[in-house]
Amino acid sequence: METQQAIKERPILFSAPMVRAILSGAKTQTRRIVKPQPSLSIEAVKPEWAAEWIESIGKQFVVNRGLWKHDFPKASLLAHEFVACPYGQPGDRLYVRETWACPKQLGGSFVREKAKYRADYEDFATVAVGAMGGWKPSIHMPRTLSRLLLEIVSVRVERLMDISEEDAKAEGVNLVHVNKKGGQEWENYLDDWAFEYFAKDSYATLWEKINGLGSWATNPWVWVVEFKRVEA
Repeated sequence: METQQAIKERPILFSAPMVRAILSGAKTQTRRIVKPQPSLSIEAVKPEWAAEWIESIGKQFVVNRGLWKHDFPKASLLAHEFVACPYGQPGDRLYVRETWACPKQLGGSFVREKAKYRADYEDFATVAVGAMGGWKPSIHMPRTLSRLLLEIVSVRVERLMDISEEDAKAEGVNLVHVNKKGGQEWENYLDDWAFEYFAKDSYATLWEKINGLGSWATNPWVWVVEFKRVEA
């Protein structure tokens, strides 16, 4: 009798604005840098007939060749640098870690019902969490306090700058205003007094806020993880 394979779960960190975007349903994708980056130009070495594999779902990314080992059994004869997607494969789940606060109970445990999440407060500085030990970094959040569970829908690899306008919107960037003519104005995450006319340009500012000035221009290969929210 076949046994059902256990669903794999992994943690993933999100900032407060991105948690709010997930809660609202605006964010259904995340991009994370492939590590290590390809040591050769993938465009220069991949066969033409394998080009479509770069965009497909696969088990492992062959860094030096831009092929999927899962789809190309002889890839080991061509390259030896294999990097499995660290966030999982379709069907796997990610539990979200975010900035939090919670009082410790007797025995040092936490009660989820008493937890507070910084993403729930625009002006979080005014929220009384001193008695809870203050706000704690997302990386230290216990699994029991995670309130968001995501199921991976698809995984692919692409260049950062190849993101489309629709995919930039799916990254959860903030639409701040629609003018009288229907023009959209998107948040500039590096300048409170500026805005962007395209979601892709807004996402570029968000990327640089997270990864540092100039990081967009390096155009790294990134994991593109598409997900949907499921009941925790």
